[in-house]
Amino acid sequence: MPLSLFTEAEQFSSPYMGQENYLRFRALWALIFTVHLVWDLLESCWLGGSEVLGHYYLFYFTNWSFLLQCMGQVIEFLVTFRVSRGQVPSGCMARISMLFFAVAQPISFLVTLGDLAECLEWEKLQTEYLGHF
Repeated sequence: MPLSLFTEAEQFSSPYMGQENYLRFRALWALIFTVHLVWDLLESCWLGGSEVLGHYYLFYFTNWSFLLQCMGQVIEFLVTFRVSRGQVPSGCMARISMLFFAVAQPISFLVTLGDLAECLEWEKLQTEYLGHF
């Protein structure tokens, strides 16, 4: 079943801001995510001193989550860029954008819950076991 897309660019814009401002917002968001990802890769794989992960970087669920989110933000920017230039993005590009969004959001939520559980467990460890010293 083919994906039918509207041919007018206004259909893809945000109802709260103009087309150019929305494009700037998407560009800024994609830039923030990309710069953070590049720095995290450099720090984790090469510059981290004794805690360099190297090729073990992708063993961590949090890194996969962040990688998927970054790729999703970049693709959403590309879709917005094409629309702002009056082009209709391909159905494949829009589907990939939504796929990254649909996969990355629940994974990020699971990472957040895992971090929260780890913090709560650390508090318990500090009060019960380390509090005696």
